[in-house]
Amino acid sequence: MKQRKQLKKEKSMSRILISTMHRGDNYGSALQVYALSEILKTLGHHPIVLDYIPKRINLNKQVRVLLKQLFLPKSLGDIKGAIRGLAITLTNYRCYNTFFKREVTLTRKYYSYIDVEKANIQVDVYMTGSDQVWNSTYNHGIDPVFFLKFAPEGRRKISYSASFGKEQLEEWEKNETKKLLERYEAISVRELSGKSIVNDLGFPCQVVLDPTFLLNKEDWKKRSQSHHEKDKYVLIYSVEPDKQSVIQVARSIADKLNAKVFMVEWGHKPYAGVDKMISLVDPLMLIDYFLKAEFVVASSFHGTALSINLCKQFISVAPARFNTRVKSILEIVNLPGRLVSPAEFDLNKALCSINYSEVTQRLNIARENSMNFLKFNLLQ
Repeated sequence: MKQRKQLKKEKSMSRILISTMHRGDNYGSALQVYALSEILKTLGHHPIVLDYIPKRINLNKQVRVLLKQLFLPKSLGDIKGAIRGLAITLTNYRCYNTFFKREVTLTRKYYSYIDVEKANIQVDVYMTGSDQVWNSTYNHGIDPVFFLKFAPEGRRKISYSASFGKEQLEEWEKNETKKLLERYEAISVRELSGKSIVNDLGFPCQVVLDPTFLLNKEDWKKRSQSHHEKDKYVLIYSVEPDKQSVIQVARSIADKLNAKVFMVEWGHKPYAGVDKMISLVDPLMLIDYFLKAEFVVASSFHGTALSINLCKQFISVAPARFNTRVKSILEIVNLPGRLVSPAEFDLNKALCSINYSEVTQRLNIARENSMNFLKFNLLQ
């Protein structure tokens, strides 16, 4: 009888290959694939992350650009910038690589669709993971790896919390996207706008939460790595190139709260108005920086998502582009007023306390629906 139960358990466990944007050199990308992998393990499956590194984020390409700047400089500033950039890029890579090797199961590295297709990877389920995997602008075109074009016919293909990152498709990409989505047995997306896109192409689709929400606040607290900061601080998490307007907003909040301003940034020289740069820390230590912040000023999807999930007082400064992602999650938890533009920023409104009882209720319902999508579609 015991042996029969063991065989049944092994049969129900699926090997799942996740194709997602985890090498994006930002904490959000790393934490979303970590969370999805953790949840799939709790459901009794064996997740494997496809270690696909597109050309646009290839380390070798980044290093070549910096070496060219170093050996063919236009000024002394170019040389200093190239040296600093090389140090940051290599340290950044080691930090993420250490995290991925420790926390998730990876395939070998692949650098093109042809490489992935030739590998003929055999698993039970092929899954498109989260982040802007279906954003043709961000990916410099439609990337067939993120649409599982390499997956063999007859094997189950699903998406979990995929993102187009925009309101609608351009005309040139509609037909190809439709052909690629025809091969999926189940489609879920992260944003309401993504559901409209998929529905318009003729497919059923469900909106689910970003994987980082599948772990609740207590789950993240258990997994976080402690930092030892003594100061009271407002945390900035922004992936925007122009940081100054976000810093000005954070500075005004910090002055009101008699706190310092800490900013998450990959090792760059300090910005005016920032008291401390948080750079090159383990992604799970970043969680602790969020947990212990007095207030968070976010200007990214995952900065906003983590603030909500960890029940922080926060505002989200509208990103320059792709802010559909931020609007969608704020609508789901009924906090649309937390999205502001620097020009419309109102300090008193920003400091109005968020009542997390309603937010948590909405989040719990959305989390249950998201988990049900995974459970149902992985058992087919």
